[in-house]
Amino acid sequence: MLDVLFGKKKNVRALIVYLRIADVLLLFGGIYLAFQTGNEHWVNRSGAIIVVSSLVLTFAQFRYEGNMGRMLLGQREVAKRRLENKVLPEYKIREIIEERQKEAEENFEQMRHSILLNALLIAAAGEFIHGFGDLIFSLAICLHPLS
Repeated sequence: MLDVLFGKKKNVRALIVYLRIADVLLLFGGIYLAFQTGNEHWVNRSGAIIVVSSLVLTFAQFRYEGNMGRMLLGQREVAKRRLENKVLPEYKIREIIEERQKEAEENFEQMRHSILLNALLIAAAGEFIHGFGDLIFSLAICLHPLS
C-alpha cells in the first residue's frame, strides 16, 4: 500500500480501482446495517466514509505529482544517455529528447486528470449518499416493503 502513496502510475490506477470497490462495499454495508438495525442513518454514514476515500485519492494525487516532476527530469537524462552512443546530429538528439519529454508530460497530464476526475466523482457520490441516503432508503422501503 505504501508504494501507491509514493505515486507510481500503475499503483495509482490500482488504488482507484480498490477505492471504487471499497466504496461499493461501504454503500452495501451501510444499506445492510440500515436493514438490520432499522436505522436508515447507516446509509448516510457510509456516504461520509466514501467521501473520506476521495481524500485518500487526493493525497495519492499529491504524491504522484511530486514524484512525477522528478521522474520527468530523470526521463530526459535517460533518453540523453541512450542516445549518446548513437551517431546522430546534435539537433536530432535534441529533437528526440524533446519528443520523449513531451510524451511523458502528456501521459502525466492524462493521469493527473484521471485522478482528479475520479476523486471528484467519488466525493460527489459520497456527499449525495451522505446527504440523501436515509431519504432514498426510506422511500425505497415505503415503495417496496419487504413484508
